[in-house]
Amino acid sequence: MQNNCVQGLKELIAEGKRLLAEEKNCHTEADRKALEDMISKAERALSGEGVPFVRNREFVRAGENEAIAFAYERYTMAPTAFAEGKVYGHYGLKEAVRWFKEQDMGRWAQEQLEDRREEVREAGYRLLKCANPKNPSRELKEELMRLEASGGEALVPALVRCINVLHKFRYAGELSSEKEKNPLILPLDKKLWNQKQYRRIRDIADSTTLEESRMAYEQIWGKYSYDQLNDRFDLWGNTGRVVNVITPFGTRGARLSFCLPGQENEENGLGHILINGVKLFSAQGPEIFIPNADFGQEINDKARINQIPSWSLERIKGNAVCRQVVTKRGETCLYMCNSSAQDEAAITCCEILPLEENCGYTLYFRARQDGKFKNGLQASLEFLDGEGKVIDTFTCEYNRKGTIPTGRKALDMQCSAIVYASEKDDYYAQKAKYELLTFLNDFCQGAEYWMIYNERPEGCDAYGAVQAGRIMCSAASTYSLLEGAHVFTEEEKKNFYGMTDYLLRYCMDLRDRISMSKERVQRGSSNWQTDMCIGVAALMTVLPDFPDRKIWMYNAEAVLEAQLAVNLNVDGSWPESIRYHHAALEHFASFFRMWKQETGEDWLRLTRLKDMFSYTIHTITPAYEYFNGKIGTPPFGDHKLGDGKEFSIFGLYVNEIAQLDKELADQMYWVWKAAGYPVKDLGGESLAAENLLYMEPGEYVCSSVRQLPVSSVTDYPDSGIYIFRGGEGEGKENYLAVMAAPRPIGHGHLDLGSFILYYHNCPVIMDSGIEGYFDVSTQWHLSSYAHACLQFAASEAERKTMRVRNDRINLNAGNYSLDRGWLDVPRKCQVLEVRTGKSEDKICMEIEHPGGREKGIHRRTIIFKKMEGIVVVKDRIENYKGKILLSLPLVMETADLEKQMVHARGYYGTEVDLDFKTPVERIYFEKGRTTPMFPCEEEVPMLLYVRAEADTVRTKETEFWIRPSGTARL
Repeated sequence: MQNNCVQGLKELIAEGKRLLAEEKNCHTEADRKALEDMISKAERALSGEGVPFVRNREFVRAGENEAIAFAYERYTMAPTAFAEGKVYGHYGLKEAVRWFKEQDMGRWAQEQLEDRREEVREAGYRLLKCANPKNPSRELKEELMRLEASGGEALVPALVRCINVLHKFRYAGELSSEKEKNPLILPLDKKLWNQKQYRRIRDIADSTTLEESRMAYEQIWGKYSYDQLNDRFDLWGNTGRVVNVITPFGTRGARLSFCLPGQENEENGLGHILINGVKLFSAQGPEIFIPNADFGQEINDKARINQIPSWSLERIKGNAVCRQVVTKRGETCLYMCNSSAQDEAAITCCEILPLEENCGYTLYFRARQDGKFKNGLQASLEFLDGEGKVIDTFTCEYNRKGTIPTGRKALDMQCSAIVYASEKDDYYAQKAKYELLTFLNDFCQGAEYWMIYNERPEGCDAYGAVQAGRIMCSAASTYSLLEGAHVFTEEEKKNFYGMTDYLLRYCMDLRDRISMSKERVQRGSSNWQTDMCIGVAALMTVLPDFPDRKIWMYNAEAVLEAQLAVNLNVDGSWPESIRYHHAALEHFASFFRMWKQETGEDWLRLTRLKDMFSYTIHTITPAYEYFNGKIGTPPFGDHKLGDGKEFSIFGLYVNEIAQLDKELADQMYWVWKAAGYPVKDLGGESLAAENLLYMEPGEYVCSSVRQLPVSSVTDYPDSGIYIFRGGEGEGKENYLAVMAAPRPIGHGHLDLGSFILYYHNCPVIMDSGIEGYFDVSTQWHLSSYAHACLQFAASEAERKTMRVRNDRINLNAGNYSLDRGWLDVPRKCQVLEVRTGKSEDKICMEIEHPGGREKGIHRRTIIFKKMEGIVVVKDRIENYKGKILLSLPLVMETADLEKQMVHARGYYGTEVDLDFKTPVERIYFEKGRTTPMFPCEEEVPMLLYVRAEADTVRTKETEFWIRPSGTARL
């Protein structure tokens, strides 16, 4: 197999060189450059050149020809290169040769040539319009005119010439970094820096020492023993919240155990591990209690000194060690050790854990592992029926090598570099250098794993291509701030450039994007490609001597510009949840600053970036006491209700917006103020230098009195969110947000027809939001069962045919609703009517049965009595006979049911009545998890769900009212 891989790569190299040698004038210089690049990479792989990093994490255990296989073919998420219907594609010399053949315009049909001509015309005139007037444009103009006039056999060479000149023109402009080297986005005048933020940054820089940073760097090559490392660093790892299991039907309990197999032993490698902090999280409620989960329970009986309270020990063979210990740092834990392959032990919790059938659970524990096992520690759950018999067993293997923590280094390196730039103390420059090189060495290992296997290394989400884009920005900022320090040796700089090249290829490739149409270049892209491309451009702006850097940066810029032109909704909303709108806005805004600094091009004027600032201003929720009187945004989709932290971006850009649109800037300022003047969190995936650019709140001068939205807003239909407002003014605001998306929303939930309601600034009905992406709570939060939706009952056939594979929790709703007898709503609907008035607002939408409109149609009408805060919901069902479920997630402590009326008591004096005006068959209460949003003593906040079932055989229309208690019946 290995010989086949070597021979295959050699054959591809020969074929690629043959294609390049053909002089047909049917390929552009950019196409040839891309293929030459991949041939060069393949030849270096054959010559034995390895990766530019050390695999000290052992994510990938390198084989004899792993570099050759990687050069042959790997996974990629680079924009414009996706497989049909996928969010990834393949690249390597195999794909590069296939692609190059496709670019042979001599083989194209006339229609394809005409399409390409139109693309090139669009790209060429766009560049001429936006380019620096100093750039010589005559040659490009002439080639565009020749292209327009060409036909027949002359069209192909005209296309080739024009694309070549287009690239030449794009690369001709002089960049700021070619004249002088300045820190990325940060002015050199320290008087312009926010001193409070600088003190925060300096504290972070001082939280670790230069010696610790140097040790972490030296440990890449294994300089220190684990005894030395454990004395100095916290090497504990953990499972993360990714070990998930759905219990089988009939489960009444489970038995938890740990086993270190005999193959993991000291004679043949690593044979010991420490464990503590065992937890079992439930998708539907609080954490499951596990006795002595930290293995710290005292043993009073000296005769039982080697036993572990609440756990039973089984020595399967030999003399395996299994006991409670206390580390030098005072941590209590379980110690398991096998001296040889003849030793093996297991430890089992004595108490049967009370688990429910068909319910999701996430197993979590901490572990200190001084190396890499062959396979790993085994953690098992045996599922028991009511008689205590084993139904099934779930086992996972833990094998995460203990390392000096690197996650914080992406922030530490920025902070150390900023302090050096301010104080010119080489101590901080050296520290930043070691942190930068250590972090990138770690990250490249995770990137390699992704590109080989297309999955997370050890289940960790921190190494994805989207994270790569963000940390490339952090690396660019760090490196630019060290200019003049001269701390990098030639070998260290070579190492840094090598890892830079590796990360560039994780996020992009050299295939031409510049001459493509805006639609094609961004097709299929999302916030992932946004961050990837910004990272590519950021690193290239600070490395003026990097090979082909203008190809990299202008390819990335072409994607980003197209996203704002095409991917951004017409109404200015990003086509994902509000949380991701703000994430995209923050990163596009950072790019605006760095791109203007490097090229002089002002994206606030040249693109629709400004529109993104306007959108969420109009969605803000009322100021809420639980969040200290601060505003937020409605937590539809992957989002959570909070204190307005998402508006921290406004404080950074209000002055720039004021130069273009003073009214919008004033609105941004008032929203920033209503959120408590938040600033960005200092984190490794954001630019710490930006925090130094915050103005003091009183520095901005408004041209108008306080402006917060007071009117209903229906101007953002693409976002799917409709906002209706009423009440008696500040402190007594009534607010209704409705989800009615016309197309699927990225990072959205199955929540069409759902709504959020505030009465006098207090939430009454709320979306549960999202807690995390990879534990079992995810499927609950994504499902329609967690939202204020109407669901159709699932037939027996649908329960079988509509089931999805549920072996991995990864941003899907799984079978959560289906297992409870209901179908999730679809991801798009049609809004039939929206009307706003002085006293009453109304929205009507049509939602099809998930199996198609021939199986059923649901028309939901929501009427909002603005002054009273009353909501009337009318649901009409057509073409369907069967049961329906109405769900209402209440922010309430208690509720009472009397006939068809529910009286609920909530927080801060809020009480509401739910009045079902049409007969329903059954009304009942359930609880469901949510994020912190109300006073709560329980470990997991729980919304109170009112569920109502009706049968459409008896009634085609249901109507219920949500009315603040004491409000007169209308």
